[in-house]
Amino acid sequence: MKHILAGIALVTFAEDAPAQTSLEAGFNALDQDSDGNVSIREYLGYRLGQLARADADGDGSLTAEEFRGTQRQGAANNAAAVFRSFDRDEDGLLGRNEFILFNAYVFRTHLDQDENDALTFEEYRQIMQRRR
Repeated sequence: MKHILAGIALVTFAEDAPAQTSLEAGFNALDQDSDGNVSIREYLGYRLGQLARADADGDGSLTAEEFRGTQRQGAANNAAAVFRSFDRDEDGLLGRNEFILFNAYVFRTHLDQDENDALTFEEYRQIMQRRR
């Protein structure tokens, strides 16, 4: 499961990263306070925007199908397993808190490589290059 999550994390982040013309512009879109690092708070804020866009029925939660729609290409194939892992109350929905837990896991386990609670531009650059 850890390898599935890692693959989904990288594909999801790379595909959902702000669509910009340069790496610097994409990173700067995530770095809301312009301090040169993307904190987990900034990352989760960005991802909550993704939750709102993916929530087709507007109920504040994602169904398995809505969650699958947030994943791209190869990651979508494993979305059901990831969805089940983070649907802690097993209600068939990924609520706001479960979505935050999923994305906090992604940030801490797969994005913040030096474990300093901040995504640096170098980490961001490496992630974006892996998507190619």
